[in-house]
Amino acid sequence: MRKVSKCIFISVIGATILLLLASCGAPAAKSESDIRADISGNDRYFSDYNLTLESMSVVKRQTNQEDKTDYVWISVTAKNNDFTYNADYELMYVLYNEGWLLENYTRSTSDFTPNYYPTVDDAATAINNYADGCTLINTVSSEKKMTYQFKREETKYYLTTEYRTDLVYEFTPGSGWRASIHETELSHKPDIVGEWIYQDDLRYFYVNIISVEDEIVTLEYNLENVHTSYSETTTKKTTSPVRIELGGIQRTGYSICLDPYSVYGNIHIYVGDENYELTESTGCGVSCDGYFLKRTS
Repeated sequence: MRKVSKCIFISVIGATILLLLASCGAPAAKSESDIRADISGNDRYFSDYNLTLESMSVVKRQTNQEDKTDYVWISVTAKNNDFTYNADYELMYVLYNEGWLLENYTRSTSDFTPNYYPTVDDAATAINNYADGCTLINTVSSEKKMTYQFKREETKYYLTTEYRTDLVYEFTPGSGWRASIHETELSHKPDIVGEWIYQDDLRYFYVNIISVEDEIVTLEYNLENVHTSYSETTTKKTTSPVRIELGGIQRTGYSICLDPYSVYGNIHIYVGDENYELTESTGCGVSCDGYFLKRTS
């Protein structure tokens, strides 16, 4: 009986030792520190943009020693000077003789948020380097794009053009905030108030434009032609519409020329049934019918 008990005792001790040896031989699953290193080493955002991993959260984990698999779902936040990076990962580790090795890596979601945004002062400095007289009228913003909308006027060669000028900032991880300017013509208004004269051996044309309001011109004029069949002298005030034939605002010399079409643009003054053009020169090498008046005041 004593021998049987002794055998049973020895067997129990042996089994316990085997279990202890077996448990000591199974490598522990990857630590969170190891997982952080695996994420930083596999996601190129970290190396490409010099990101520092700020925080990591294990959303869930499924470790199976029998199947020798370890599934880990992770959320991380990382930063550099320009933006904050958030990403979710699914990692699969498999137990080999060498230990737990990363078998599969998937980045399921990722996004970045700028750490700072262009200010109104930044926009004012940028737009003033582009053009004078810009007035801020609106701001449109999203997470990675900001648009500052300005309005301005420019007067050249007897034409005042109103623009909406958009200063657009867009953010990318590699370049940060980059600015571009997009401009739209809103309206044209003739800057033609004053006295205009054409004179040659046969004729004398005088037009005094008093005001232009909503494309209605108030003027007085005196048209003299020494040729018998065209002789007339008329002086009176009238209101007549102004038509501006323009397709652009690029001008050459003293004429109103259109670029890139190289088409001549005219300012026509309609007085009754008659049409008179106001310009200083044909300039662009485009022939035009009619008489061209010079402004004297």
